[in-house]
Amino acid sequence: MLFDVDADIEREERLLKAIGEQNFDGLILQPFSDPQKIRNLIRRDIPIVIVDREMDPNPWPQVVTDNYEAARQATQYYSDKGFTHVIVMSSEIEAARTREERYKGIKSVGNKVNVVEVPEKSYNHAEIDKKNCLS
Repeated sequence: MLFDVDADIEREERLLKAIGEQNFDGLILQPFSDPQKIRNLIRRDIPIVIVDREMDPNPWPQVVTDNYEAARQATQYYSDKGFTHVIVMSSEIEAARTREERYKGIKSVGNKVNVVEVPEKSYNHAEIDKKNCLS
């Protein structure tokens, strides 16, 4: 079963609580919440794996990407092709370590980097989903 919280911490909390009340065998989670809060909301012992979020401390296995290096290599590729200006469009960079690491990787190569922050709440997720389903 796949759930999307649309970057809404309150929705994540409601879903984690609901998951804890059901008979799920395990959870693969890309959380906003810290491990203690996740435990408190689920209230039962199930296997959990964290993806794409580095959490310290974290009692569960994590599957993460080296976001710094991936962003650095991508920026270097385009820099080598002669591109000189990078525009980063992102939700609040400081809200997630993964975003921070990507930004640092870009900045390590790019001299001219502009950031355009787009609040998560401004996305029309339903419209985006509708367009993607019709493609």
